[in-house]
Amino acid sequence: MGLVSVAKGQVIHRAAADSAVTLDIVVKGSVEVTTAGGSIRLSTGGVIGLLESPGAPYICTYTATEDTNIYSYPYSGASDVQRIVQANPKICPVLTAQCVRDAYEACRASQAALAALRERYDSLATDRSEYPILAVRAGLDADSFPELDTVEPPDIALSLEDWEIESLGRLTEHDERLRKHCYAIGPDVDLLFVMHAYHVMQAVADQSRRMAAWQDAFKKQTSRFTTPMPPPEARPPP
Repeated sequence: MGLVSVAKGQVIHRAAADSAVTLDIVVKGSVEVTTAGGSIRLSTGGVIGLLESPGAPYICTYTATEDTNIYSYPYSGASDVQRIVQANPKICPVLTAQCVRDAYEACRASQAALAALRERYDSLATDRSEYPILAVRAGLDADSFPELDTVEPPDIALSLEDWEIESLGRLTEHDERLRKHCYAIGPDVDLLFVMHAYHVMQAVADQSRRMAAWQDAFKKQTSRFTTPMPPPEARPPP
């Protein structure tokens, strides 16, 4: 644990390959966070790991987008998030503002990713309706693809109330004033905002896991349908 220097382009933690045992404050530089729920960028004051379950495999991949310094703390539960805030009173305004902003951006990225999944599901219905005509034009017998009947829509709502997301948006909107007149009061006040951001990040992580599971199932259920039609010369003779 302690200060670690990371070169631009270096993967700090890789999804599914590493286990989340640390929370890492970005002291200098920036880090890209990618997951099934989209991607966001953490800058100075951002905390790597708020989207993760302690001890479990990472669901996100964290990559330095420039030469970056991070400071690592042990992570075994939500209480460790509280300890980070209380241990860093001098940087609390920056850390709090960044956690709030990152949580809001994570919500937006996750909702955009969900919208893309819904478009993908809707496109399947359109493609399926057009398939019989395309098959006839290609000189093929149309298949019914019964496995497509098992595809469920991606009804993967974010388990948060609207106000929880909207409040982060308002806090982000008034970031500069809050840093001066609210976050600067001290760690005890900042803890309220950071733990709310952590709660939101955990909800986003849960949605990301469910979106990843849906994508895996969708790929398996549609693999035969999405296989390109063979060119005429590759088809067996009648």
